[in-house]
Amino acid sequence: MSQIQNNLSRLLEILEAEFTLLQTDDLDRFETLQAEKQAIVEALSEKLARADTDSEYILADGNSDDSNVKSTLTMCRDYHIRNSILLEKKIEVNKNALNILRSSRHSEEVETYDRLGKVRNLNSVSLQSDV
Repeated sequence: MSQIQNNLSRLLEILEAEFTLLQTDDLDRFETLQAEKQAIVEALSEKLARADTDSEYILADGNSDDSNVKSTLTMCRDYHIRNSILLEKKIEVNKNALNILRSSRHSEEVETYDRLGKVRNLNSVSLQSDV
């Protein structure tokens, strides 16, 4: 039982560190946490099995879990959801920035105006810069 609690505590630490790293855009360190997180989740999935009928978790040896394990699992779930939401928002922001950059590349002409408010001919601009 103490191994489960140790794994859950470490998982909480990793999830908290992930959130901090996502906030600071330190994706390299974020990536380094993923292997350890996966190993812990796999170890926990071997020790805990979710009952089909309710939200209780049953230890692999058949004993039902204590309230500490259940509350820690709930916190892990909530932290994971929080991190997922933040990561999705960051992905959406990056997608929008890429779309803006892509669309600006496709504009062939940029209209500029002279002092009189008339559209300046791009050919005359290039001729003036050559002079």
